[in-house]
Amino acid sequence: MALHGIGDGVFEGAGLAPLSRGADVAVGADLVDVPVDLEVVAVGVLELDRELAAGATSALEVDGHVSLAQPRAGPEDLVEIEIGDDERTKPFLEAGRDLFNRRQGQLNLSCAQCHDDNWGQKLAGAPVPQGHATGYPLYRLEWQSLGSLQRRLRNCIVGMRAEPYAFGAPEYVDLELYLMWRARGMKVETPAVRP
Repeated sequence: MALHGIGDGVFEGAGLAPLSRGADVAVGADLVDVPVDLEVVAVGVLELDRELAAGATSALEVDGHVSLAQPRAGPEDLVEIEIGDDERTKPFLEAGRDLFNRRQGQLNLSCAQCHDDNWGQKLAGAPVPQGHATGYPLYRLEWQSLGSLQRRLRNCIVGMRAEPYAFGAPEYVDLELYLMWRARGMKVETPAVRP
């Protein structure tokens, strides 16, 4: 599996998905010992400052660039999601779990209240999923384009009438890590489409 547009195998490897997290991720010459959102890294490589200066709210959502983090694979290449549960990832997993279970916003809701307690039910005519982030970035019909998991999380948080975090915020990365931990053992979907 490889990431579109990233040359010479920089982000290639079995088991690597755009939402892979973990310690010891090489970013340039530095070794990062915290969870890293590979969507952020891929976009950072492109230096999209001019699009941001032109009014984009996040480099992750500039048309065409989020697709750089879209894995490409055939059915035989799909890999199971594996998230380490060791001492180095434990604080980030716990922070993500806490955020998932924390009530927030004017509606006083938590992610768990929808995605654990009411999955399969309908919300505004769309089924509520279990919150397994197995296909991001993915094509959402409502967006008519590819979008990142952080964009989806931001939509949920705004829907709870809470103040969203800035794109790339550690809270999103922790929550993404926790969601991927919840999906461990499931296959990475690519390409993925949602309503």
